[in-house]
Amino acid sequence: MRLRGVLRAEADVENQQLIASEESGSRHPQDDPRVDSARAWLRFGRERVPLLVFALLSGGTAASSLLVMSCALTVKPLLFGFVFQMLFYTNLRLMDELKDVDKDRIGHPERPLPRGLLTIDAVRGAVQLLTLAMLLCAVLGYMMLSPMAAALMLLVTCQLLIMYFECGCAVWLERSPILVLLTHQPIVSLMTICVCTLAQPTSYFSLKAYSLSALLQAGFLTYEVCRKLDPTAHKVLGTYLVTYGRVTTFAIIAVANAVGGGGAYLLATATDERWPLYGFVTPQLLIVMSTLILFAMPEAHRSKRHKVVELLSALSLLWHVFLVPIAATATGMDVC
Repeated sequence: MRLRGVLRAEADVENQQLIASEESGSRHPQDDPRVDSARAWLRFGRERVPLLVFALLSGGTAASSLLVMSCALTVKPLLFGFVFQMLFYTNLRLMDELKDVDKDRIGHPERPLPRGLLTIDAVRGAVQLLTLAMLLCAVLGYMMLSPMAAALMLLVTCQLLIMYFECGCAVWLERSPILVLLTHQPIVSLMTICVCTLAQPTSYFSLKAYSLSALLQAGFLTYEVCRKLDPTAHKVLGTYLVTYGRVTTFAIIAVANAVGGGGAYLLATATDERWPLYGFVTPQLLIVMSTLILFAMPEAHRSKRHKVVELLSALSLLWHVFLVPIAATATGMDVC
């Protein structure tokens, strides 16, 4: 009885402390919805926003563009190029998550938005903030770099918004993955030319800028196709392989490599060096051959080995992005 009385007294004290804390407005940090929201965003970031990959792509593209156009890594243009691209890639990923949420509920129910980790409104709010940050970069670019650099940053932001809202063409785009590719992928080339203007405002007239953009475009386009080669993917996801089959999918990869090969040739001509050709052709031939081998396999084997081609295309993309800095560092030559 004495023990029961002690326990009851302790419970009464705890209840009084809880009531007092509620009346004073204080809550335990673990019960704070702001803490829960921060944890949810961190979980979302770990699962769907690969910041390290975005940093590598942003830093590599910025360094390559500056070296090709000015033979120097000037701090201000490099920083602008890096930050603007980081905002771009993060915003693009959030926009894709919002646009694909209905498909993901069927094809990828384990992803954060379909399973309710974050609300649609929360992600929309983040998209709005990131878009404002991109516009702020354009304003600062006008003040600190050049009007042309600011104009192209504004153009990239507008193109990203057009891709997000799809301007009433969502039904057509949903039916045709190739149409999505043709309307969405060119923003990579536009971004490359934009970063080139950070180093040299007249880069939009430069053959080297367009050559570099074509070379990088090929890497991004190849990866975009090769990351979706799972033959067992749900049809609602609209992957190239499931929608068009092996022949057309391989043709898309071949055309992307032809565009990149043309860009590498023009860049080699503009710089009087052969490293763009050697640097581009070697990894792309490996991807083309591995894709042919994959498509020649029975479907049961392809469902297990398509990740190998995806990995090769990802490594090839990083190689293309850092090709110019690698050539400059390894050979000591002027790459501009």
